[in-house]
Amino acid sequence: MTKQKELQIVVEGIELKDEDKVDLIVFNDEINEFDFVVKCFIEICKLSFKDAFDRTLFIHNNGMGTVRTGTYSELKPMKDALVDCGLTAILARSELN
Repeated sequence: MTKQKELQIVVEGIELKDEDKVDLIVFNDEINEFDFVVKCFIEICKLSFKDAFDRTLFIHNNGMGTVRTGTYSELKPMKDALVDCGLTAILARSELN
């Protein structure tokens, strides 16, 4: 018997400012290969191979995960580039705010 994880995402219509702290969150899917996601994280998010691999593994095992934390203006282009590559990514207000 396997346990299924339930994932609930609540999206609010919050307007973010350039200086707001946000998390870049990526969701697991059954479409993109593991190595492709690692490559995207290295090239787009400027992560080391180890960090990219670790985050990809975490996302694969948990359904989603934070790839980077930073300002909205810093992470918005990264989020858009990941989405353009076919990944499911969002920016969410960081708990640091």
